[in-house]
Amino acid sequence: GREFQTVTLIASALYGVFGIEDVIGRGVAVAFGLLGLIAFFQLVREVWDVRRAAVAAGCLAVLPISIFLDRSFLPDPAMVALMVTSVWMFAVYLRTQSASHLAVAACLAAWGSATKITGLILVIPFGYLAWCSLRSNLTDWKQRMRPFLVFLAVWTLPVAAYYLWIWQ
Repeated sequence: GREFQTVTLIASALYGVFGIEDVIGRGVAVAFGLLGLIAFFQLVREVWDVRRAAVAAGCLAVLPISIFLDRSFLPDPAMVALMVTSVWMFAVYLRTQSASHLAVAACLAAWGSATKITGLILVIPFGYLAWCSLRSNLTDWKQRMRPFLVFLAVWTLPVAAYYLWIWQ
């Protein structure tokens, strides 16, 4: 019970509709695996180009560990999909400065990190993306830093509250 039961909750809701079948739980994990693959493709496309994105997504799709985990009834596929989608939305925010993309990125990062605490390691790529964005224009860095701080708060405070709650 240390993690937010994303896969279990979705599977149990589907059990109520379709009955208790193993294929439902694995199907939820596979759906998250596909979402993660699509988000990874979009992230690489956002950073580089379509050709590199196709090669990167193809490599991810055939990795044995990816195939094994993405069909297992575990929280890992959900966490990876939510966190990669969050990084993709954050990269889109940096390009467009759209507050809705930043909000979606923060909510998905919070959900993914609550699903499995190891998602917090992505603070490193988020920080790198933010640094690359800020260093290109250092004149108004204080004003541009505010959305990143709000992003970090929306991401980490619910996760911290959730883990403090389950510790009780």
